Amino acid sequence: MRHIHTLLFSILFLSPLLLRSQSWFENNPQWVNDITLGWSGPGYEYVTVQGDTVLGGKSAKILRRFRDMIWANDHSDIRVVRQNGDTIWCWNNNKNQFFIHYNFSLGVGDTVFVPLYSGGTKYLVDSTGTLNIGGQTLRFQRVKIPTSYDYFLCNTLIIEKIGMLRGQCVNTNTNNTRVVAH
Repeated sequence: MRHIHTLLFSILFLSPLLLRSQSWFENNPQWVNDITLGWSGPGYEYVTVQGDTVLGGKSAKILRRFRDMIWANDHSDIRVVRQNGDTIWCWNNNKNQFFIHYNFSLGVGDTVFVPLYSGGTKYLVDSTGTLNIGGQTLRFQRVKIPTSYDYFLCNTLIIEKIGMLRGQCVNTNTNNTRVVAH
C-alpha cells in the first residue's frame, strides 16, 4: 500500500515538472525546417548551434542558419538567441536588444509581437497542449498570425525545442489555402 501512495504522489506532484521548460540548446541540436521564402521558392533551412556568446550582458547561443533553396542562391546567416525559462529571446541588431520570439508561459488569448527586421509579426495563442515526438513530451502552441488582409486567416504551430512550423493561410473569399513560411 505504501508503494501505491508513493506512486500516486509521484504522478500527481511530479508530472507537472516533466513539462517544465526544456533547454532548446542542450547537446547542440540541429534543426531542419522545410521552408518557402517568397520568390526564393521552397527549400530547407538547417539550423545548428555554433557556440556561446555574451550579448547585451546576457549569456546566449550563436545559431547558424543555412538555407538550401531550390530556385535561389543558398545563403547563411547568424542569429543570437537565449533562453530564460519558458521564453526564447532573439537578438535584433537594428534595435540592439533581445526580443521575445517564443513564450511557452503564454495561455490561450495571449499575444506576442516579434519585431523582426522586416516590420514584425504578431501572433495570438489559439490553443495549447502537448505532443509526443521522438519519445519526448513537448509543449505546443497553435497560433493565429494576423495579416494585412481581413480575408486571410493564417495559423501555424509552435513546438517546444523545434520552433514555429510552416503554417497555412486560408482566403475566406475563395476558400483557397496557401503555405506560409515560418
